[in-house]
Amino acid sequence: MEPCPWHEKFIDSLLRFAGETVAEAVMEGCENIETLEKKAKWTKRAIDKLDELVPDEELRKQIMMRCSCACSGAHIIQLREEFKKTNDIDHILDAMHGTVFFNKPVRKGNIIYVTKAACRAKEYSQAKAEHEKRLYYCHCDNVRATKEQVSPTYCLCSAGWCKQIFDAVLGRPVKVTIHKSVLQGDKECVYAVEI
Repeated sequence: MEPCPWHEKFIDSLLRFAGETVAEAVMEGCENIETLEKKAKWTKRAIDKLDELVPDEELRKQIMMRCSCACSGAHIIQLREEFKKTNDIDHILDAMHGTVFFNKPVRKGNIIYVTKAACRAKEYSQAKAEHEKRLYYCHCDNVRATKEQVSPTYCLCSAGWCKQIFDAVLGRPVKVTIHKSVLQGDKECVYAVEI
């Protein structure tokens, strides 16, 4: 399996924020990944190693939030242009519903709560065991493929996805925190975006 963009982002972020020694230890074994199952097991091990070698939570957050998948550029450009015209955050939240997010983001003062929808909705609704429900809720193929408990540190990657959307649409950096996460035992994943 060729190195994927996530691995490249991860190694770049590790080098930038944690240095070469930590990056080498965390990335050990990534060159021998041939299947999704192997990639998932490697990712779980790498995140566990990251937790061990980088005890500073804020530093782990900086590393992981820069590894997220990219959101569709066309949607973001359109929403950015709309926000420039209206400067109306509530209007933009309405526009995001159904294009960027399946669930409508909810604003409470200067905090916007983004609740992700279950990735595999049918399987999620039919699952009986809580662990199985969490796997079907999560949007990450690696988490589903491990079929094991994955460190909540991994969720910071998804929080980074949410951050990049709001940073781009609003044209300035926002703070995003994990409000709820299925990997932390919650029933849903919710991100709090401070605008």
